Amino acid sequence: MSDRPEPQLEDPAEILRAARTRALGTRPAWRLLAITAWSGFIGAVALISAWLLAMPADSEPLDLERLAEVFIVLWALAAIPAFSAALLSQPPPAAFDPPKRR
Repeated sequence: MSDRPEPQLEDPAEILRAARTRALGTRPAWRLLAITAWSGFIGAVALISAWLLAMPADSEPLDLERLAEVFIVLWALAAIPAFSAALLSQPPPAAFDPPKRR
């Protein structure tokens, strides 16, 4: 795995520093993209479900290609507020720094 030793878990400052170097904590742009894509997908699923339920019963049946096109458009539309929320929820850069001693 990694040649680096595991940080001491008893020290809160070490825990915060270690959290910064794991997973998506080192790449905020990737984290923002992952949040936006996943939230947009969940929004698109809800939107397409509501759209299909609101369609009249006597309308023509949809083929898979048309349904996929509608889903992509809904995903793009749902990604706009998801991106805004993810951008506003980003912690400041110093959020994971240990508190300064007085």
